[in-house]
Amino acid sequence: MLRIRTAIALGAIAVVAITSGTASANTRIVEKKKVPPVSLAKAAAWVAIGTALNLKPDQPAPEQFTDPAAPRVQQLSALVKGLSFKGVGAQTFARTAPDASDPSRLVGNYIVKVIVFGTAADAKKFRAADSKEVTDRGALKQVATYRDGVVLDDTQGHINVMYTIGNVAVDVRTGIAENGAGSGVTDAKHVADAVLANSKKA
Repeated sequence: MLRIRTAIALGAIAVVAITSGTASANTRIVEKKKVPPVSLAKAAAWVAIGTALNLKPDQPAPEQFTDPAAPRVQQLSALVKGLSFKGVGAQTFARTAPDASDPSRLVGNYIVKVIVFGTAADAKKFRAADSKEVTDRGALKQVATYRDGVVLDDTQGHINVMYTIGNVAVDVRTGIAENGAGSGVTDAKHVADAVLANSKKA
């Protein structure tokens, strides 16, 4: 009887060892399948939202900036210090007349930027610092959230939407003529939605 119990106990230990080994192997497989960081070139393409929202682009295509001397980079120099900053993708747009097909699309100007980092954690750190810098100036206040980020409004047609997509911080800034309470926030969220939709395309 003692031999049988010993054999059962040893069998149980073997099963535990095999199970643990399998779990470790599965963990390694999951780790290998982690999504790699998005490149600046790929993220920059996300800001091309003109066609989707009937906005006129000011540049033929999104621009990319990595040179520390570039104005787009200099504007962020203090906020990206110490982070795994890779570059900025940006494009500006305008709508000069109301969109008859969608009254929620407002007349005004739009700046759409993606700020790319080596890690998602750094993108989130930047997003938090970026929104704090804007609200610390006093004019814009947080009025809503968007994904992991915030929506800021000064009630005078200036709206910011700041959030992240993986290792990319998205910064939407609009200056529009509102046609009703909260219409600017709705309009800016539509821009953020368009960037998010582009990020999901292959």
